[in-house]
Amino acid sequence: MHAIRSCDVFILGGGELFRDSTGLTATLGMFYRLLLARWYGKRVLALGVGCQPATTAWGRMILRRALRACDAIVFRYADSRRVAEQLSPDMTASE
Repeated sequence: MHAIRSCDVFILGGGELFRDSTGLTATLGMFYRLLLARWYGKRVLALGVGCQPATTAWGRMILRRALRACDAIVFRYADSRRVAEQLSPDMTASE
């Protein structure tokens, strides 16, 4: 927590991060630091991430909140961006 409190920008790095197919605990584990950074008022950047369609209602809610918590997102693939835009049309995203 100290590192997040003292940083200027929180960067969420690469991989197929925006997904809920790993179960509730793993999904929450992927995003609790991101949401903590927002709570501390930090800017959040997601770089080189992928996004898969939500498989559950709770997953859709968590993914939508995580996507909206990012100030900017750079997706790995155009397909990931399209999936993310369907989950959260008002987010900020780049390819």
